[in-house]
Amino acid sequence: DDGLIEEVASLLETYPSDLPAFQALGYKETIRYLKGSIAKEEMIELIKTKTRQFSKRQMTWYRRFKHVEWTSIS
Repeated sequence: DDGLIEEVASLLETYPSDLPAFQALGYKETIRYLKGSIAKEEMIELIKTKTRQFSKRQMTWYRRFKHVEWTSIS
């Protein structure tokens, strides 16, 4: 309910920031923001960019599967 920034801040109260789980999409950038190394706007843009890049990699990977029947949701 609180949002990504609050979620990550709460998790960092319990867990160290070098856990592999904190390498997940959005978490690494949010940690950088919370530590003051990037601005909030930069964090948001990085998350958007990395999400698009991840999506493109997924689609490239999935296209290898010839037995997949693609459908679209309108």
